[in-house]
Amino acid sequence: MKYILPVCMFFLLSVAPSLRASKVQDQTRYYQQGTILSVEDHEVHSPQYSGGSNPSDEPLSNAVFVYDITVRVDCGTYLAHYESPIDYLPSAFAAHQPIAVHVTKHFVYFRLPIAGEMKMAIRHRKIAQVASCETTEARP
Repeated sequence: MKYILPVCMFFLLSVAPSLRASKVQDQTRYYQQGTILSVEDHEVHSPQYSGGSNPSDEPLSNAVFVYDITVRVDCGTYLAHYESPIDYLPSAFAAHQPIAVHVTKHFVYFRLPIAGEMKMAIRHRKIAQVASCETTEARP
């Protein structure tokens, strides 16, 4: 009975670092190298406030900044959609720039050097055929 605590401590100290190392390795495989193809920005104005007689209830800003980012990852091209209340998009989102990308069914995750991770909804996806993908990847 008195040996249970030292055995448990030994087990935790020897197994915990290996579990953490496998998690770190999974995160490095989580992202793929992608290339930003284009960035389009749009300023969308929301409708004027019409709810009530008190003008102080009106929102301070009625503009929303919308960005459509096209990124190519392996044989797929994805159109990601991002909305922001301020007119700012990190400088990593520039045409023809490489970027670390993780694609899921509905979202694209971008790993940014300073901001960490940005999540954007996928508006459109196009997966190239295997033969055409191999020829485009082989070009210098």
